[in-house]
Amino acid sequence: MEQENKIIFLADSKLVLRPLMRADIKKLLVWFNDQEVTQYVSKYLPVYETEEEEWLNSLAKKKETDIVLAIETTEGEFIGTIGLHRISYKNRVVT
Repeated sequence: MEQENKIIFLADSKLVLRPLMRADIKKLLVWFNDQEVTQYVSKYLPVYETEEEEWLNSLAKKKETDIVLAIETTEGEFIGTIGLHRISYKNRVVT
């Protein structure tokens, strides 16, 4: 991604948090279909591209309760995701 057009939510000297993009889907598919990765997450069945596209599209509708961001190195390598789920702003709680 070009530096001048880069969308950044939060950054420090080593990492950047940014919104997930359609271009991230291919890497997400590799990760979520890798048994070494899925042993640590709730996904365990094969994941298809259309499922990831639908999930990515649904994030915008749920941003009041769920925030998922891409983790990128400052060099621009997409290395993972991070999420806050079931956000309760009133009670100041997330899971």
